[in-house]
Amino acid sequence: MKEKDRREKEKRLAGLCVQFERNLVFFRFTSDFLQHPAHSEFIRTCAGSMLDVAVLEWCKMFADGKGKHHYTRVLKCKDFEGSLLESLGHSADEFEDYKVNLKHARDKMIAHLDNYDLVNIPDLRLAERAVDFLYGTLLKQIPPEAMPDELPKSMSEYRLLCKRQAQDFFSELEW
Repeated sequence: MKEKDRREKEKRLAGLCVQFERNLVFFRFTSDFLQHPAHSEFIRTCAGSMLDVAVLEWCKMFADGKGKHHYTRVLKCKDFEGSLLESLGHSADEFEDYKVNLKHARDKMIAHLDNYDLVNIPDLRLAERAVDFLYGTLLKQIPPEAMPDELPKSMSEYRLLCKRQAQDFFSELEW
């Protein structure tokens, strides 16, 4: 793969990491207001959409092995998965089960709305930690001069920025 093509794929993958994180933070923050009687349909719709996008983006990066945004098609680092699993404190089988569960939720409720009354979305803390690790790996792989300005220098700082934006938005609402 040409260096220019690799850089573009790295940037797109980093962008997916950011989209996942933004939607997860906004989902979590918005979910705190689901029981509020004012604007409840709006909040429920927003929260559901943010959750859907987070799961969709995560599956692109980790669960769709043949997809063009899967980390194996972008990263140069040969032992990424071993390092990821070590960082997460999970075995390959445990992480595979987690991927299968998220992919099932995506396929049966988010993307296709099959005949399921309820699909449990797995706890997304593991997904978030996996994305954090992937983003950190991409930051090491992409030369600073090639990193687009709109991508955050740190996922933890970006998480705080998103949380502050959500707090500001909700503090301005008239309940």
